[in-house]
Amino acid sequence: MIRKILLYFFIISSFSALAEEKKSQDIGKSKAEEMTAYFSSFKTSSGVKNNLQNPLLGSEKLNTLDGKSSFNAQLGCQSSSEYLKATIAPTRTGDVRFIAIEQDTSMDGEIDTVSTPDWVISGVCANGFISCSAGSWDSCRNMIWTANKSTNQIGAYEGALTDLGGCYCINNSCGTGLAWSNLETILGTLGGGIASALASNNSYYAISNTSINDTTIKYYGSDPASCSNNSKESIVETGSSSELVNYKTASVSEMKNAGTTALSSSNLGKLVLNSQFNSDSQSEYNNCSINRVIPIDEIVLDDIIGLNSGSGSITACGSDCLLLTLGRVGDDYISGNCRIVDQAVSFYLKRPDRVLSANLLYAAFDDWIQVRANNHVFWSGPYNNWNSTTSRPPGRCELSTSWKQSPRSSFLQYMQNEGNVDFLVRTEVTGRGEGYVRAQIKVDTECKLDEDYISDSCEPYRNDKDCVLVSETVDGVEVYKNYTGTGLTPINSTKKIKGQNCSFDVTRDWFNKDRVYICKNDSEFDINSIIDRKSVVSNSAKNGDSEVEDIRYDTDKGIVNASINVTPYTAYTDGECTQVCKTRELVPQNSVSTDGITGAKVINPTVYQYEYRECDSDNVCPANDGEEVIHACACSSEFSNATAIMQTLRVAGQDLICTSGKLQPME
Repeated sequence: MIRKILLYFFIISSFSALAEEKKSQDIGKSKAEEMTAYFSSFKTSSGVKNNLQNPLLGSEKLNTLDGKSSFNAQLGCQSSSEYLKATIAPTRTGDVRFIAIEQDTSMDGEIDTVSTPDWVISGVCANGFISCSAGSWDSCRNMIWTANKSTNQIGAYEGALTDLGGCYCINNSCGTGLAWSNLETILGTLGGGIASALASNNSYYAISNTSINDTTIKYYGSDPASCSNNSKESIVETGSSSELVNYKTASVSEMKNAGTTALSSSNLGKLVLNSQFNSDSQSEYNNCSINRVIPIDEIVLDDIIGLNSGSGSITACGSDCLLLTLGRVGDDYISGNCRIVDQAVSFYLKRPDRVLSANLLYAAFDDWIQVRANNHVFWSGPYNNWNSTTSRPPGRCELSTSWKQSPRSSFLQYMQNEGNVDFLVRTEVTGRGEGYVRAQIKVDTECKLDEDYISDSCEPYRNDKDCVLVSETVDGVEVYKNYTGTGLTPINSTKKIKGQNCSFDVTRDWFNKDRVYICKNDSEFDINSIIDRKSVVSNSAKNGDSEVEDIRYDTDKGIVNASINVTPYTAYTDGECTQVCKTRELVPQNSVSTDGITGAKVINPTVYQYEYRECDSDNVCPANDGEEVIHACACSSEFSNATAIMQTLRVAGQDLICTSGKLQPME
């Protein structure tokens, strides 16, 4: 670790030396670089917190754009006024009771309300608690935190279990001593839920600090009585860049000894020296998760069976019904004398598990007809006695009748496997005639849950002998902390699984596990090569050229000459607008109304879906697969289109309003 810190010192010294050698750079570009660096500090949540939130809400100072000056810019006061104090006590049954909830409801910096609610807390949740018969999980009530809108006093109301989140059991029905061994976690969960309820009721209840002491948790907000900044002593003492440059010719051992001496005088340095990471064997933390995935099997009629080829068709006869036509529909389109004509049609069965029944409903023919599925005869007319696949009907050719029959014959046995189902309608005609049949298939289009499966990104760390589990949180409940189990177990929770047209309330023992592993890395950090590189780069930069010499190392530690382009930083510029593009994609009309699915009621069941996307740094439209770019990257404005659409909707809405019938001017 010392070697790493020394490396950082050398990098800083390199930049300092280069800065001295590039004094002639344009001042405007230098200022732009400072501003860009400043804005870059807000790219992460920690950057926003450290550089903006803390100076505005705490006692720290806000820096100027160049970072050279700081000033007071607090929007609030110091976080030294407690507005919420909750004290609990575990009981012999493992349940928890509140000794007191103390509040500053008037926000004047003084506690003015104390309540002692008689709640038995058997389970703790992120936004409430579960109250059961003491020591058991019987007669439970699900309580949700709330705050009185006029008095800001905290309370709880009864709701459904599905309204609670991150719940876990703490009383003796789940284990002995859970409350005492996890007191800090329980306090944090209960206090966090109460504080969230207060913040939802009044946004001025912003948490600026918290503290836990034994069985009490305190929440702090801005102190109205003290708004002055206190000076802070620096915990890091750093030498000048010129002193650091002097070490470029020193040996590794000399630098390490000098660094150890310098760091020992710094509070932060002492922490680093005593850190477990200050060794040749390094460790790193790895975050991973294990997620339960519950897919929904949503299906439409087209997902069950489709026309493959031949003379026939498929039409819907209801939300759960398909009508198959086998053969050509018409009258007297076949002529001949004892002539046999075959009409083949093939369908592809995609979801045989969704087929409930399959029956012939109607047959129109003159004179004889035979219907086959996969070359098996399952009905024939008019007497259902033509069973041979090779010979003609068992009777005279001319029957002098145009038959219209309702066979009610099932062919479900041929609809059991995924794949092609080949039908053949064989007709024998004397004179003129026709031959076709219609079949009805009843299907199951109900939404169903598929079998759960687990998405596990923790497996590599779990199977690595050099990795150790540090912590684990299951559905918001901390079950493993600081390398040991907490004894807490999340209770079964219910989650709404949503599809496009349906949803399910699913109850499982867990849905998500977040883990942290620490893994050893035995590789040593060698700074000798970076020292050599620094010397080459620094000496070359003295010439003031834009191409600076450098060296690289191959896999055999051999030196490879290289160069670095150090063209002065381009000044920060902001475009006139955000470059955007417009795309479209065909999507199904699958909205549901009281009259059914909209796509089944229109001629074209698909419509275009339009998207506006921000172009990337190369001014390229980031269109997804299947999307068509209809407007390339530009300073685009759709104000006129939006105005026209809104006007159309407004006027259409007026058409739905009953009026007196008199002509009125458009408003």
